[in-house]
Amino acid sequence: MDKEVLAARPDVSSLAMVALFPTPGEAAAIAPAGGNPAETIHVTMVFLGEVANIDMKAAARAVGSVSGSTAPLSGKVGGVGMFVAGEDGYPQLAIPNVVGLAKLRTDLVNALADEGISSASEFDWVPHMTLAYVEEPELPDLGVIGLPLTFDQLSLAEGDVRKDFPFDPQGSSDDVHRGSLAANPDAPILIRMSEKDLDGFKAVPVFNYSRSQQRRRDILISRAKEGMA
Repeated sequence: MDKEVLAARPDVSSLAMVALFPTPGEAAAIAPAGGNPAETIHVTMVFLGEVANIDMKAAARAVGSVSGSTAPLSGKVGGVGMFVAGEDGYPQLAIPNVVGLAKLRTDLVNALADEGISSASEFDWVPHMTLAYVEEPELPDLGVIGLPLTFDQLSLAEGDVRKDFPFDPQGSSDDVHRGSLAANPDAPILIRMSEKDLDGFKAVPVFNYSRSQQRRRDILISRAKEGMA
């Protein structure tokens, strides 16, 4: 679709978000429907606002906790649309049809809240991928509808720099998710315990865990018990 005037992509260098990025191949197939670079195609799950106002280590703990108990999501582009014009023009959108997005969003909001972080967005959440900003109201290329989408990790983005947290429902790469907790060494994370250790676990001094840390800890204890069954 030809566009005579394409508005510039907004400056996001000072902003942070938690987002889902499709695979590079999928993004390359979707991007021509609009005009934004393929590497910028994403679904914003939680907009965090100005980096200067956010504890990014706490945000990483929350994102790592959620990614460590989430399975990959897949679906397709279910439609297209646009938002009302802002300073950057009319945003052209691709709408993801992916089961599980709403639950993932809820899990993220709760985990971030446990760390004292809330969304800075002025709008309710509408899952979408921005394809372009245009000067005149115009839908993007309808040919994008039906293209596949795969989300296998969460990304914590500061401007155009992002840290990826692979989805890992089986805990096979626990080191990735424990790494996000490195800033809080006083919060022990249990990976494996012997049966004897499990029997005496209640004798261990009680720590003050955040809700997200306790949820992660409970999942790991459950896995350790299952592994010994």
